[in-house]
Amino acid sequence: MYLMRKFEERCGQLYIQQKFGGFCHLYIGQEAVLSGMREAIRPTDRVITAYRDHAHPLVLGTDPKYVMAEMFGKVTLDPQVLRDRLVSVHRVLLAK
Repeated sequence: MYLMRKFEERCGQLYIQQKFGGFCHLYIGQEAVLSGMREAIRPTDRVITAYRDHAHPLVLGTDPKYVMAEMFGKVTLDPQVLRDRLVSVHRVLLAK
């Protein structure tokens, strides 16, 4: 939960500084929901999000540097990120 909160706080700061464009709906205050979800899902389950979804790949094990790179619109070659099909605002996390 700490990683999710700090990541979201940093995203908020960078957005205010206009370091990246688009929308930035933060997940601050909802970290416990994802922590509980992570304990309840099976490895074969799929997670589909709508928005406020920057923390979802973090709780599922994606390295924060790849999620942050996506926030800046950068393409990464990390297999986890490619598999997760990261796109800002609408993100689909596929099962391994």
